[in-house]
Amino acid sequence: MDGKSPWLKIHMPDGGLYTLSQWTIDEERNTISGRGSHLDFRRVEVATGMFTVGMDSVSILESNEVQTSGAAAGLTVLTIVSAAVGLYCLTNPKACFGSCPTFYLPDQQGEPRLMAEGFSASVAPRLEATDLDALFVSGPARGNVTVTMTNEALETHVVRRVDLLAVPQTAGKRVLAAQDGTWWEASHITPADRSRGPEGDCSALLSACDLDERTSLADSLYLGAKEVVELEFSAPPSGPLGLIVASRHSLLSTYLFYQGLAYLGEAAAPSLARVSGSCETDAGSNAMGDMLGRIEVQAPQSDGTWLTVGSVGETGPLAVNVHMLRLPPSAVEGPVRLRLRLTKGNWRLDYVALAALEQPVEPRRIPPVAILRDGFDDSEALAALTDPAKTLVTFPGDRYELVYPLPEVDGDWEIFLESRGYYLEWMRQEWLAEEDPAMAALMFKRPRLALGYLAPLFKELEPGMEAHFWGSRYAP
Repeated sequence: MDGKSPWLKIHMPDGGLYTLSQWTIDEERNTISGRGSHLDFRRVEVATGMFTVGMDSVSILESNEVQTSGAAAGLTVLTIVSAAVGLYCLTNPKACFGSCPTFYLPDQQGEPRLMAEGFSASVAPRLEATDLDALFVSGPARGNVTVTMTNEALETHVVRRVDLLAVPQTAGKRVLAAQDGTWWEASHITPADRSRGPEGDCSALLSACDLDERTSLADSLYLGAKEVVELEFSAPPSGPLGLIVASRHSLLSTYLFYQGLAYLGEAAAPSLARVSGSCETDAGSNAMGDMLGRIEVQAPQSDGTWLTVGSVGETGPLAVNVHMLRLPPSAVEGPVRLRLRLTKGNWRLDYVALAALEQPVEPRRIPPVAILRDGFDDSEALAALTDPAKTLVTFPGDRYELVYPLPEVDGDWEIFLESRGYYLEWMRQEWLAEEDPAMAALMFKRPRLALGYLAPLFKELEPGMEAHFWGSRYAP
């Protein structure tokens, strides 16, 4: 199929494929009709001519043209030409800016700040997920709260819901959402007296949620190598305690995701179709992420060993995620010593603290009452985000202002952002040149070997990745 002429590939749940050079989309009937070929799962041609396919039976669409139809737009993996990605992406294609929806609010100084990124691991329709983000450093929340949602990457975002979850805030206290799904009013939030990593003391870097982060470099021989950050709290608060950890990913996981797409090459879209067409993914599909792991929280045992009592962290290199892990009573007796065990070079740690958990609370769900685009009300976008059966599909450069009314209370509200949806990565032609089925299989089936093989390749790119990544952010 000519890469310069318009084309559309329709990937079916049974592995079959339609390739069309001419097509139309019937919104009323929710179908795609066009002329081309039908191939079975072995890629043997079984028919040519005119075909009509119901959108409800499609796993993934693949095209070199943006599909603006509501149903088609949310299923299309786009393959783009070099000129579309800009200089930074051409210099280092594995460091192109990638994100799910990004959400901005004023911080405590009133300055716009990136507070959240939604459903970062949801890279296919079947992987649609709900993401909860604590807006930990937002300004006072009262009256109408405006959240700016943007699409700043070469991706298609399919957003089903963006709500605020809010709890009245008692003076001098905070509200924390625990890893087990419970919500707590918390007090006496206390940073560690001493924090120490392999590089030495890092207490100052972890004392405030201020984007002054503790980082490290990836291992040069094995990208899954671990490191430990030791924490000491000499005078912890009394009562049940929770450990607050504010962190975000480095670009290691982004590199591995993009490298995996590059090795898949033209098989990337069919692979996403297999994920979307079945409730079960390949056994090794998340093996690479499992090898890198989350941030383990460990407590000392009486025999001198360390026991992992939980873990925190989520996918995404953009916004700092604030998580709270409830600690078992055995871990909080007397002066508290804890360890964070994490993959070297995979995490940026911003803040670590203990908090006294006083009483459970229940949040109130607040959906948006207005959505503005370019300063004007967008009733269609509002309808899409307030109807569970609909989605809002956004493209690079799209920007929406979501307005939420907070009821009047004595004081402010502690607010959280809950988003639900998925996104589709746009394939870069530079990636297709690296297609290597054997390496793709290694990454998915033998991730430990792959993390060793890829270590020197990543280390060559690591020094300049941050500059290239942020420099390639999409701006219309």
